[in-house]
Amino acid sequence: MRNETAAFIQDQFPGSKWANPSSSRHQQASDVLADYAHEDIVDACRSMRASLSRTHCTAEELVGEIKRNQRKAAIRAKAD
Repeated sequence: MRNETAAFIQDQFPGSKWANPSSSRHQQASDVLADYAHEDIVDACRSMRASLSRTHCTAEELVGEIKRNQRKAAIRAKAD
């Protein structure tokens, strides 16, 4: 995970301590998010932030949101 990605996650979800590079869970979360681009993670954070009132999320929740966003984009592309 890039430093910009971790900083954006911390900005959007300050309660997500795993996004801090000095956290013991940071490497696990980086491994979970390794297959996804920075832009995908940022888009997922923005859409989750719009619908969640809490100040934390997990890496697995971000992966789920990324997959939902990708499915929505594929459906829109197919419709066009």
